[in-house]
Amino acid sequence: QRTKPEAKVRDYEAHVLVCNGGDCKKRGAKDVRAALKGELRAAGMNRDVRIDSVGCLGLCKHGPNAVVYPPGTWYLGLVRD
Repeated sequence: QRTKPEAKVRDYEAHVLVCNGGDCKKRGAKDVRAALKGELRAAGMNRDVRIDSVGCLGLCKHGPNAVVYPPGTWYLGLVRD
């Protein structure tokens, strides 16, 4: 009988959740996420910080929004420069 290999989970120093819900998506959440990833890559931090798109985080009228763990800091109304 074959067993599945053990999952390899990388530890990250931080995790960024970028809202991709309706209003945030309409206001450019995809571009914001891409810009964040680009900046992390340029700074050589892409292996230290994980960025994921998630469903609605709430506070839709302020979007695009993101939350960074740790410490749990919220960023509202993000725009790509």
